[in-house]
Amino acid sequence: MGVHDNQRAAYHSAFLRTLVSTVKQYSVSVLAYSAWSLIDSFEFSGGYSRPFGLIHVDYASGSLDRSHKDSSSFWIKLRETNSVPFVEPDQTTTLSPPTSTQAPSTATSTQAPSTAAPSSCTRASSSMTVLLLAVLGLMLALSRSSK
Repeated sequence: MGVHDNQRAAYHSAFLRTLVSTVKQYSVSVLAYSAWSLIDSFEFSGGYSRPFGLIHVDYASGSLDRSHKDSSSFWIKLRETNSVPFVEPDQTTTLSPPTSTQAPSTATSTQAPSTAAPSSCTRASSSMTVLLLAVLGLMLALSRSSK
């Protein structure tokens, strides 16, 4: 599909599977769930360099051509089957908030890959865990107060 972002689909798959489990276990009502963005757009924290959308926008060439990212097939399958598809995360990534990578080019890099995860990834992952727990706690509290 062009832009390979399996970790985005794996993240949504894990999150939604946990959400479904919580709904069943605690009988909470969920009104909606949404991916952060349908298409890549301008982010105040990173400009156009942080592509969070499910649809890739080619800002680099100036053409603004749009194409489906690999993760968009997760949402298509979810809609078609009315169930959360299981997506295996890449072995080299964690389920921290997703980012996209362009499809590999034929050019090779002479720079050695870094093995250390940037500290921003750790902070983002911790923040997302706290956010997830806060949302689940709030949902549980709202569910109990409405009974």
